[in-house]
Amino acid sequence: MFNLDKNVMSRYTTDLNFHPNEKAFKFSSLFLLRLLMLEHNSIRKLIEECIFESAPYVCNLKWVKKVLSRKFKNVEEAKSYLRGLISKCEDMTKKTDIRIILTKLEAKTCK
Repeated sequence: MFNLDKNVMSRYTTDLNFHPNEKAFKFSSLFLLRLLMLEHNSIRKLIEECIFESAPYVCNLKWVKKVLSRKFKNVEEAKSYLRGLISKCEDMTKKTDIRIILTKLEAKTCK
């Protein structure tokens, strides 16, 4: 379901004084899973906002939605995936569409 990334776990567990031997381990692990789900949903929501705001400028919107329908662990993974697509793609229209989405994503995450 979700991979518990060490960086994500440490980010949330330091505030909880998390220790696996405590009775609260079950609660803490459910709490972490919930936080990871919220984090995943916020990444999905951010990508959908970028697609929505870029829609007037994108030529092949169905293809862009299909390409970005996969799950990303974080925003940096999504950015690197898009950069990889730009280098692999041979169609100039698709390359431009990806660049538009990538630019919008970078603008939203720099705030």
